[in-house]
This record gives sequence, C-alpha cells and structure tokens, in this order.
Amino acid sequence: MTTPTSQFDDVILWMDKPLFKPYLINHIFSYKGTIQILVTGLGLSLTFCLWNRTRYDWTGFLSFVTVLSVVAFVGILIKIVTYRNIKYWITKDAVYIQTGVINPTVTSIQKDKIHSIDIEKSRMEKKCDAGTIVIDDGELRKADSEEYKVYKKLIAVKNPEKAVRLF
Repeated sequence: MTTPTSQFDDVILWMDKPLFKPYLINHIFSYKGTIQILVTGLGLSLTFCLWNRTRYDWTGFLSFVTVLSVVAFVGILIKIVTYRNIKYWITKDAVYIQTGVINPTVTSIQKDKIHSIDIEKSRMEKKCDAGTIVIDDGELRKADSEEYKVYKKLIAVKNPEKAVRLF
C-alpha cells in the first residue's frame, strides 16, 4: 500500500488514523455488533460443550452452529481489519480519506468546496479525547427522486479540534 506522501506532491499538514477503542466499544454496543458477538460466543460455546457428547442426532445441529459462529466471527474480523486500514490526512489544499484493504480508495475534499465542519462526540469518544469530524462539501445525491446531502466523516479522530483548525 502506498503512503500519502508518495501519491501526492502536496505537503501533509496533519495525518492520523482512527482510534480503535471508541470504534470497538461503539460496535459492541450497537445492535448488529451485539448480535454478532452473541452468535459467535454462543455458537462456539455450544459447539465445544456438545462436541464431546455428540450423538448422531446432534451432528447436523453442531455443524450449523459451528458454521454460523465462524461466519459471525469472520464478519467481526473483516470489520476490524477494514477499520484499522482507514487513514486521514490534510494538506494545504484538500482533505483526504483513504479506505479499503485490498483495493484502497482515496476520497479527496477540496478545502474551498467545504461548506461546514462539525465535530460529534459520543460518550466513548469524549473519554478517549476523540471525536468524529463531519464535513459538508455540498455534495447531493439522488435516490427515489429525492435529493439528500452526503457528509464525509473522519471517525474517531484523536483531538479533532486540532485537526479542524487546519481546515
């Protein structure tokens, strides 16, 4: 994976990655995260507890529970790996957001096109001195004959006020 400095000739004023702890806590307490963790934990527990007592009747059920728990666990790992590969950086002309593991994509937001910048902080982000920077660059998208704004987010940025000053 190439670094931002090799992709762009502009001088980097600020560069960061999202903090992992706020994301992990927010994911665990979200609806989907809780279900994934419960399915993984219960599935693996049932599998290991019942594996020694396997009768011919339980084989199909154990296979189903094992596959279900492995799929849930792989889903959690994919989210973690994807999240750990997000990068943000600010130059004098633009803000860049790099996402993706296998095929990284870089989204650029020109500073002169930015309409507003907001900082949102969840409880966990406040404890970690982090926040989410929400950028409105005026981009509109259409869906079902309705237009809606698209906001770019820099998630779980350490000391977001410092980064916002560079805009």
